[in-house]
Amino acid sequence: MANTTIVTSAVNKKAMLADAVLASLERQLVWENTVDSSFSDMVKGGGGQVLTVPKATEPSASSKSVGSDVTYGADTHGSFTITVDQHKYVAKQIETSSQIWTQPSMFAMETNQFGFALAKAVDDYIESLAEGDTGSISDLGADNTFTSALIRTGMASLMGADVPFDGNVFLTVNPDSYASILAIDDFVDASKYGNAQAVQTGVFGKLYGIEVRSSNSISGTGDGDEAGYLYHRSAIAFARAMDVKVEMDYSVTALADQVVAHTIYGGALAFGDRIYEYHNV
Repeated sequence: MANTTIVTSAVNKKAMLADAVLASLERQLVWENTVDSSFSDMVKGGGGQVLTVPKATEPSASSKSVGSDVTYGADTHGSFTITVDQHKYVAKQIETSSQIWTQPSMFAMETNQFGFALAKAVDDYIESLAEGDTGSISDLGADNTFTSALIRTGMASLMGADVPFDGNVFLTVNPDSYASILAIDDFVDASKYGNAQAVQTGVFGKLYGIEVRSSNSISGTGDGDEAGYLYHRSAIAFARAMDVKVEMDYSVTALADQVVAHTIYGGALAFGDRIYEYHNV
C-alpha cells in the first residue's frame, strides 16, 4: 500500500507547508549561503527595521621603548546600514482535487515550487547588492570564459586588500561562465571531495581551495555584463527578519485552499572592496 499523508486541520496544513517551504527555500539558495547572515537575530519580528552596524577601522601596531608612554588612537569607525525592506510572497490557489494533502509526491512538488520562487527572489536581491561593489574589475578575454590566470589575478587583488583567505572566499558565476571553469585543469569537482549535496546548493567544485558556485541571478551574458564575483563572506550583510510564514484560507467558491507563503529580509553592501568583479568584454 502506498504511503499517504492525511492532514485534516488548517493548523496542521499551515505548519506542514511552512516547514516544507522553508526547507525547500534553504535547500535552493546560492547567494545567502555565502554572505554574512549573522545579523538575522538582530532584526527578528518584521519589516521596516533599520540596523546600523559599526565598521571598526584597522589599527596599526606601534613601537614602545623603555620608559615611554603608550599613545592611544582615536576610536573612529564608519558604519553600514541594513534596511529590512524586502517582503516577498508566493500566492497560489490549490484545488482540493489536486490531492496535495494525501499524496506526498504532490505535496513535495507544490512546496518545492514555493521554495524555489522565494529562493530566487532572495538570491536576486543579494546579487543586486554585489553589483554595487567598489573593488577591482577584470574584463574577460572572451564573454563568459574564465581562465586560471584571471582567477589568480582576482585572488591577488583581494589578498593585496588584506582580505583573509580563511575558507570564506567564494567564486559565484553565471551558468555559461561555470561551463568554462569546468575546463580549467585545477578545478576539482565537488563529488571528488565528498560533498553529496553540492549540486543542490549551487556548489559544483573548488578552484585553488575556493568554492565555485553557479547562480542564475547573474543573468547577463552579453558585452559589459557581470559574469561573476570573487568575494569574501563579510562583503555583504544579510538579515532575514521573518522566516517563511504561511497564511491560508479556504474558498468555497473555488473549492480550493488559498495559500500565501512569505518572508521578510534586507541587506547591505558592508565592505565593497572585498569583492572582485569579472565583466564580459
